[in-house]
Amino acid sequence: MRLLFVLVLMAVSPILSAQEGSRNFSSGNQAVLLVELYTSQGCSSTPPAVSWINTLENDARLWKDFVPVAFHVDYWDKLGWVDPFSENAFSQRQRDYKRFGYTKTVGTPAVLLNGSYWNQWRYNQEIPNIEQGVGNLSGTLEGKNLTVNYDGIEMTDLYVAIMGSGAVTDVKRGENRGRVFTDNFVVLELKRYSSNDSSWKINLDDVDTLNHNKLSIALWVTKKNDLKPIQATGSWISF
Repeated sequence: MRLLFVLVLMAVSPILSAQEGSRNFSSGNQAVLLVELYTSQGCSSTPPAVSWINTLENDARLWKDFVPVAFHVDYWDKLGWVDPFSENAFSQRQRDYKRFGYTKTVGTPAVLLNGSYWNQWRYNQEIPNIEQGVGNLSGTLEGKNLTVNYDGIEMTDLYVAIMGSGAVTDVKRGENRGRVFTDNFVVLELKRYSSNDSSWKINLDDVDTLNHNKLSIALWVTKKNDLKPIQATGSWISF
């Protein structure tokens, strides 16, 4: 797994605010959906899903109503093309969703909304809203130090994902030979943190951005030792 990096948040979201010396972003009390795409450059079925998640970059509801993350799995790497963003840990995360009983199959492409399969993306349906108060998840970044607070249920786990957008890959072999991928919201690093009081203080180190021209961060919380997201927030970031 790659290392986390020094973050400076860009003020591009309506829920992102800045003060001198620090950067702040938050979800608000209403539920923000975590949108997970499980994909692979080595699978011929994935290009439509990649194109779909790429469109979310310009959606006015980005970061406010939903937070997208793209996990590149490694179980198709054996087909002749090794996805440069694939991680075995991401494949295992998808298998764990099945093991926990939230999903029934493991494959690509797969889109999950808060831990449940959602196939309506295929028909260009809009990501739904959840009219439910679940507590505010907020992050404050000062230099390398990220402080996260959640005022919902106690005893939660926090996930921090660093993502890259805009990297272009010319696939030379395998099922997608000759295709050029532009991948957005690619998870470069995923870390889980636990706390007994729903607050976390995290030091962030450097990460290889892999030629992505835009970077972002996603935070979400789950119940202890669970996978199903409760609340999420995120933002574009830059050095």
